[in-house]
Amino acid sequence: MKNLNLKFVAFLATILITSTLNVRDSFAQKFTDGDIDFNMGLGIFRTFAIGSEYNIGIPPISISADYCFMEDIGIGNIGLGGFIGFSTAKEEHSFTYANQVLYEYGWKNTALIIGAKGTYHFNINLPDNIDLYGSVILYYMFVSDKYYEDGDYSGSSNNVNPFGSRPGGSLVAGVKYYFIDDLAAFVEVGYSISIFTFGVTLKI
Repeated sequence: MKNLNLKFVAFLATILITSTLNVRDSFAQKFTDGDIDFNMGLGIFRTFAIGSEYNIGIPPISISADYCFMEDIGIGNIGLGGFIGFSTAKEEHSFTYANQVLYEYGWKNTALIIGAKGTYHFNINLPDNIDLYGSVILYYMFVSDKYYEDGDYSGSSNNVNPFGSRPGGSLVAGVKYYFIDDLAAFVEVGYSISIFTFGVTLKI
């Protein structure tokens, strides 16, 4: 995991440095009036607060949409859309005797984020295939912990998460690299369903 995180940071730094060094006098806006970006992301670090003994089940995944409805506001264009993020984790315990498991119990944690997303895309002198942006996400996070015994989920909710379900907000900085006009890879840093997220964007 540590090596993966270092590679991710190095990848992000390479994109940003390359974007800065390869400035062009003329450039095309990658996010213009009427465009819709559909984003699918995979996170590295989950951000919902649970105990250190939990193991990741479903890693942080997210989908979002970004519609450009206003152009040339300052040095960029503004988009509005929605955001959904999801992840699960599991804590397991067992009693053993003579190397045999006699009893198992634990908790399954789920976190679901649903929110609205506003994004500012910078129209500055960058290569044609680079889109630099910042986002604000206002969301509600649904958090639950379900206790189970002997592998049978009881469905009863034991809220061991001290934060629990709650509203929240996030600031995210990101960059997209377009391979072709309608397909890009992106990396983001911020506090939403994950601290670091990478994924793909389809322009529709």
